[in-house]
Amino acid sequence: MADVVEIAKQIRTVLKKEFPATKFSVRSERYSLGASIRVSWDGLPSTATVSTITDSFAKVRYCDATGEILSGGNMFITAQASETDEVRAAIMERMDQELIEQYEQDHSYFRRYREEYNRIADELYAERLAKWQAKKAERKQSQTSAETTMITEEVAQISEPSESVTITLNEEKNGIEVSFGSKPAPEVLAQLKAHGFRWFQPKKAWIAKQTPERLGFAQSLSGESSTGDPSTDSQPAEPQLTDAQQVALDARLSKPNVKPLRLFQDKDGHIILECVNTSLETPYPFCFMWDIAGNQKRSGAAEKFELEKYTLIREYQNHVEHTVFSHPELTSEQNKYISTRLAHWQKTGIGVPVRLYKSDQYDWVLLECIHRDGKTMYMRIFEGWADFIYNFTFINRDSFVPIHDFTTEQGMIPCTV
Repeated sequence: MADVVEIAKQIRTVLKKEFPATKFSVRSERYSLGASIRVSWDGLPSTATVSTITDSFAKVRYCDATGEILSGGNMFITAQASETDEVRAAIMERMDQELIEQYEQDHSYFRRYREEYNRIADELYAERLAKWQAKKAERKQSQTSAETTMITEEVAQISEPSESVTITLNEEKNGIEVSFGSKPAPEVLAQLKAHGFRWFQPKKAWIAKQTPERLGFAQSLSGESSTGDPSTDSQPAEPQLTDAQQVALDARLSKPNVKPLRLFQDKDGHIILECVNTSLETPYPFCFMWDIAGNQKRSGAAEKFELEKYTLIREYQNHVEHTVFSHPELTSEQNKYISTRLAHWQKTGIGVPVRLYKSDQYDWVLLECIHRDGKTMYMRIFEGWADFIYNFTFINRDSFVPIHDFTTEQGMIPCTV
């Protein structure tokens, strides 16, 4: 078994890289039959998120026949957030009060409660990370401002734009790609880096998140005055974001589970990002607001923001694709829930639906599905929510009859809204 001290160092290194805005305590211990590592932090991000990293380092042996843990040579890893009062208060402030009351009265709501708790903890960490990155960028900018000014003056002396420069807008990722027919001058490379571009070998291009300033700079290299998209000619010029706002926005958009929809601005210069969290089973529009200093002022469900009062300054996509399921024997809430579940599986590949069953003895329906690990699972679909069944002893399984077979793809109606 690998030395537990070295493994602890590896875990500490990975956590520092993945979550630079949080300090972790990583303690290792040896004993006669194995070793253990304990990881603790202040609660941001969530335990579930941190465990996805720490669990991969565990070394535990199981009996193939019984599944019991075998003694000797095991290395157990425990990741448990030691939440401060401040962190817990911040999470509970954003928790849905109705869900809290449901959980306090009936602990069968634990799964939904924990999912929401973890989501908010990860959301708060993203805000902490944005502030951390903004401060880091501010320090870096102050250190390199003189050098950047010199580079800008040198590039400004280039009178002829390169004819071999290609500008590509990646609408899906809200990015800009700049490629050259031949290696550009050192001054141009320096200016690309100063504007936040980085080299991306697979595409052999310099890439960056799209901002008005970066787009204008890229167009100046190629001599273009517009993106070449006729639909943009009639759109008003996009108001400029402050550097701090751009850092906060880039930090949010860099998250793999964040899918941006629209960006708004109010009369005071605050920006509001409308987006969805694709890792949730039921993604719904969520908003974040930053002031001109890049500080987050508000966050919450999109319907609470009254977005029609703000000025739309950027649209990241024109439509959202949904899979709509409808069965005449199901209620509208059950059909709606199954639709969102199917859309989530289609997007993430976590599960595949097989058959849908119904029984006259119960007011819920049974959904058979296959998890991506190959295991068959069953879900009870109630009015707008569901849970998993692991023990069939308490229901009359023979009373269920199949009412829909997903393997034939009948009844599936793809549409675009």
